[in-house]
Amino acid sequence: MTQGKPSICWKCNKLMGVADKCPYCGAPRAKALVGLSRIFRAASQRGVLATELIFYYCIFVFIVSLGVTFLFTGFSGMISAIMTPPSATLYLLGLNSPAVFQGAWWGPILACFLHIGIFHIAFNLYALKMLGNLFEPVVGAMSFFCIFLLSGIGGMLLAASNGVVSAGASGGIMGLIGAGMVIIYFRGGGFRDPVFQGLLQWLIYIGLFGVLAPMIGLRIDNWGHFGGLVSGAVLGFFWQSQATKAIFNVFSRGVTYLGILAIPIAYYFCVSNILPAIMNN
Repeated sequence: MTQGKPSICWKCNKLMGVADKCPYCGAPRAKALVGLSRIFRAASQRGVLATELIFYYCIFVFIVSLGVTFLFTGFSGMISAIMTPPSATLYLLGLNSPAVFQGAWWGPILACFLHIGIFHIAFNLYALKMLGNLFEPVVGAMSFFCIFLLSGIGGMLLAASNGVVSAGASGGIMGLIGAGMVIIYFRGGGFRDPVFQGLLQWLIYIGLFGVLAPMIGLRIDNWGHFGGLVSGAVLGFFWQSQATKAIFNVFSRGVTYLGILAIPIAYYFCVSNILPAIMNN
């Protein structure tokens, strides 16, 4: 018998206690689901639930990109996709492009969680963890998710309007930096606050990297970063204002629920529109 807390059977939805198998339908205990449940329960208690959800979802999408590449190109293609997935995989999973203004509305949503290679996702998830541990306990899970998602979408749209193909969580991360700086400026110690100065240093480093990276052949989405930063700063201003905070809290709940619902719908439209074009090539 498994040692642990009583749980609900995933198959028949009846209380199965701590048994390894459900006494009603015989379904085995879903150990993986229990493990995830414990992870997110602990994250909720620490006040970083949204951070953890975004973190693991980005990893999930990256793993899916490897699996999709394997279906297209086999094992060797999947190995090379660890560094750079092929364009067909990226577009099938929501790579943003100027086509958003021709009806491909799903791009700015899905591309917020899509990464181009292991180094891209590693840096973004490191930054997400750092900012999440700092700000989500302050603003709350739904406001954090709202700022991340809308900032990411804002960055994607600005990039697309300038003809830039964009992907990654960096727009949302820049939005969290912008929101954090605004909140600390008005609610914290202003420019002299050490957290504000730390975020400002991050901003300077990212800006310098964005300027220098093209000189060594790296592609950096500066438009997406700037759009995310400005979007996050605006959202942070509404969060910290006494006149609009209550409205923003209601707004952020709506964005969270709508965003969670929109993601699978966006994948459906993305795959149904992109897959035929890929298969015909």
